[in-house]
Amino acid sequence: MILYAKIFSLPRFVLRKININRNCRISCSSQIKKDIADSDKKEWRVIYRLPMVRWIASFHKLKFYQAGLTGIAAPISFALETSSQLPPQTTIIVLSLGFTGLITLSIASFLCQNVIGFIYLNSDNQYLRFSYVDFWGKRNDSTHNYEEVSNINNAILNLYQIVQMNNSKSSTFKLMHRFGEITDPASFSSIFGD
Repeated sequence: MILYAKIFSLPRFVLRKININRNCRISCSSQIKKDIADSDKKEWRVIYRLPMVRWIASFHKLKFYQAGLTGIAAPISFALETSSQLPPQTTIIVLSLGFTGLITLSIASFLCQNVIGFIYLNSDNQYLRFSYVDFWGKRNDSTHNYEEVSNINNAILNLYQIVQMNNSKSSTFKLMHRFGEITDPASFSSIFGD
């Protein structure tokens, strides 16, 4: 009863303000999220996409499974070998197979790192956003100025092209032009050439 009396003893404009703010907070938060999503979609448009980028990311993540399987299998094989359940030298075979597979996957992942999955161009045609897969299979976004793209070189066996930036040598990406889809050919050719 005291709470009821305190609430209704407030001036009427304060009560309206409380209700408006409460309702606005609920409805505005979803509206703001929609506006942010709409503006983000309008601001950046896709000019290139690589459909098999998910397969490449999954391939990079195989290293974790290989390391985990080797880490689990080695102690188990050692325990079974010491209890004479498995023949001698089984632990060495398990470890050599596990580490050989891990090294093979790491070398193959090293060759496939920084593969571009998507290239976005903003509405002002000034900035490029490269979405690429790193060594660990995670998606990273890198935004660069339009003029920073210095050159494109062909790599081994023409599987991909190397995109280099002017600002640093560490910003090199791999563009699989043959397997990718160009969604905006005019913008793509103005940036990268034919």
